[in-house]
Amino acid sequence: MASEKTPPSTDPASVPPPPPVPKNVMTGTPDNPAEAPAEAGVGGRKLPFMQQKWVQDILPFATSVVLHLGLLLIGLATYQVAKEITKVVQEQIIIPDATIVENAEVGGIPNPGLGGDPTRAAAQDLDQSVAQTNDAWSDKPNQTLNQTVMGGGESDNSASAISLGAAASFSTGSGKGPGSGEGGGTMAAFGVPGGGGGVGPKSSFAGTTGNAKRIVYLCDASGTMMSIFDRLRSELINSVKRLIPIQGFDVIFFQDESVLSLTKKNNSSTLLMASPDNKSKAYEFIESTTARGPTNPIPAIKAAFALKPELIYMLTDGFDNLEISNDELATQIRALNTTNAVKINTIYIGRQEDNKELVTLLIRIADENGGVSRIVSKDDF
Repeated sequence: MASEKTPPSTDPASVPPPPPVPKNVMTGTPDNPAEAPAEAGVGGRKLPFMQQKWVQDILPFATSVVLHLGLLLIGLATYQVAKEITKVVQEQIIIPDATIVENAEVGGIPNPGLGGDPTRAAAQDLDQSVAQTNDAWSDKPNQTLNQTVMGGGESDNSASAISLGAAASFSTGSGKGPGSGEGGGTMAAFGVPGGGGGVGPKSSFAGTTGNAKRIVYLCDASGTMMSIFDRLRSELINSVKRLIPIQGFDVIFFQDESVLSLTKKNNSSTLLMASPDNKSKAYEFIESTTARGPTNPIPAIKAAFALKPELIYMLTDGFDNLEISNDELATQIRALNTTNAVKINTIYIGRQEDNKELVTLLIRIADENGGVSRIVSKDDF
């Protein structure tokens, strides 16, 4: 009897499970996407956001753009900072020969316009007691002695500027001051506020004037100047007194081959600023110098130009030890001043008929170097 085949069991429990799909041990995704269960979709199970294809395609590009844009912004900011740091600050334009004229008022820029209308003199409306003739430019009184002293000019050592008391107000009288609006310097004349507001660099010496921040007094101290040397000292001291703190200066005396200078005495290779302390040093230096010996100005002229001044006052009564001709001296000075950066005012002490060649030389030096020449008799000096 033929045996009957047993039909396959339809019991789900008796059906063996399908073999497991191999998976990547790192990501948990099937090694073969085709073998993944249907509910896992393409590529197996759903990937995390950062592992999705579109994220991995776009994120590197976006990161690169942001990074490079940041570097560009940093570079631009660094460039702007470096540009500001290295920017040359242009000083107030000064034209020394604009007011270098014989017997003129002291040169300078009376209404620089830094704090108001440049066509009007400075004025304030706080103190009616200030004289109308006052040419200072501060619109508030000083509250400290230091501001009064740094106001510069002839008011440096004024006893009337000093008072006592915690609430004392200094310097409302005549004189100069640095800028308006901060209570610096002395007060401007009473009137409609405005105008002025800056410091005009000024100087005057032996009847000549000029605008300059850097000044050298180059003076003859030979034996022939002995009779008028006391008057020369007085003229120098009065001129230095009128300088203001923003101005640099030196006093150079020449006698024989020697060069006596204030900067050298103070071991400085640059001009001294016109502070009260440096002015006091200048007064002492001037008073201690005596006239003696013959005259050779060449070493002193070279020393003066080495200080890079804007204005030189050259005063003499004659060159009695000059080893070169007058033409050669004028040529040497022009070689030192090829750019005309230095203006030279020349002052001859004596009578023109006594030394016509020297007078001609001094006039030539002044003309070729943007200054003026002045002749003063020993009696009038």
